[in-house]
Amino acid sequence: MDRAFQRLSATTGASGDQIKVVSISSVPLQPNIPFQLIVSLLLGLPFTAAFNYIPRSRPKLRHSFNVFVALFVLLGLFKMYSGFVHLLASIFATYYLAQWYKSPRMPWVVLG
Repeated sequence: MDRAFQRLSATTGASGDQIKVVSISSVPLQPNIPFQLIVSLLLGLPFTAAFNYIPRSRPKLRHSFNVFVALFVLLGLFKMYSGFVHLLASIFATYYLAQWYKSPRMPWVVLG
């Protein structure tokens, strides 16, 4: 597997680490990662097209669609349960700070 990346890196002039973004040898415990990554990228186009048909006058529906797509990718394709919990904690902390921390420095607190 590494020979293909070495040949490609010699052809393009990039290092082998830059070429080898996702490969089976770099993720030995989860050999389905390249397939899941390709599927998630290919599903992005229909999801984007569907999102464009949701009217801007219905922001709650647009947000719900975004949440559904994120849940599908994180939990359905990649089985990233701990990543989902981390994302959910970050979302709630950011919402809490933005909602209740009234200060001109609030954006810096949220980003920091």
